[in-house]
Amino acid sequence: MKTKNFKKVEDYFPPDWKDIIYEMSSRGCSESEIEAYFMTINGLSAAAVDKAVARLRERDLEFRQTLNNAKRLCQAWWEKSGREKITHNKHVIFEMGLWISNMKNRFGWRDNINLEHSMPDNLVEKFASVPTGELIKKIDELLGKPKN
Repeated sequence: MKTKNFKKVEDYFPPDWKDIIYEMSSRGCSESEIEAYFMTINGLSAAAVDKAVARLRERDLEFRQTLNNAKRLCQAWWEKSGREKITHNKHVIFEMGLWISNMKNRFGWRDNINLEHSMPDNLVEKFASVPTGELIKKIDELLGKPKN
């Protein structure tokens, strides 16, 4: 690993960078929001911050661990927010759909779909001797496609 031109985290971010990251992520701020904050306080371009974060993530274990911990804190904030607001009264409105979309987009949550991919053993034997054209016709009928 080349270390020429290596810069420390403090060369890009303020001395309390770790506290800032933890504080923001514990309020549910994403990594993008944190990077935008560092852009504004340092007067850096988005490209400069992207490059710095990529370089530091690759080369600085403490920085990488801090971002991993920050992601956990961020997710915990969002999960707690949903858990606390799941039951609501008429004075508090909880946007469940928005919260679910946010969790899916931020943390890779997804709906589980279980499909069974099996067929009876005798099905292949039953249709083995039927010409392909007839099978296609039958499938089209079942799907409601017009006959040719």
